[in-house]
Amino acid sequence: MIVLSLSKLFTDFAAIGAWGTAVVGLLQIRNERHLRRTAARVHQASKISGWLIDAGSVPAKGSLNNASDTPVFEVVVSLMAVQGRTLASRQNMPLLPRPFRAYLSVLPPGCFQITLPSSGRAPGIQFELEVAFTDAVGHFWARRGNGALEELPVTPIELYRIPSPIDWDYPTTPCWSVPLWESPNPDFEGSGSP
Repeated sequence: MIVLSLSKLFTDFAAIGAWGTAVVGLLQIRNERHLRRTAARVHQASKISGWLIDAGSVPAKGSLNNASDTPVFEVVVSLMAVQGRTLASRQNMPLLPRPFRAYLSVLPPGCFQITLPSSGRAPGIQFELEVAFTDAVGHFWARRGNGALEELPVTPIELYRIPSPIDWDYPTTPCWSVPLWESPNPDFEGSGSP
């Protein structure tokens, strides 16, 4: 009688363990699928970047890099104040006027130099580039000035409330055709290009 109830108890524990293992396995499969889907969704967007070369010049100079194999579209490049005076929230975008933006209809694969209208240096304010775009499958993204990638719920045009008509441009100057610095050493043979 005692032996029978102990064997029943062990059988019940084994059954519970088997069910627990099955549930954990199914949850792990679901999590791995979600991670794969997320990785596939951000694959192209994670390869888009932008940075300032000279925020103090008029116009400001920057670079955009599309390290993916396909173009991105409706690219809005904004000169954003990231440090200094009290900054307005993204919902109150008129902090920097519309002229401090560049609009590219397409950013093909590669690295390109761009210029953005600017007023030059501002005391106590540091600027960065913010790049918002539509990827090749139609998802909307923003690469913030601090490098963070954020999926957007609306198009870049809607995000920044940009009125029509938009004067779309196309990047034409590859990064390697513009020297990034002049060497102070006359014996240096490099010109800044790769």
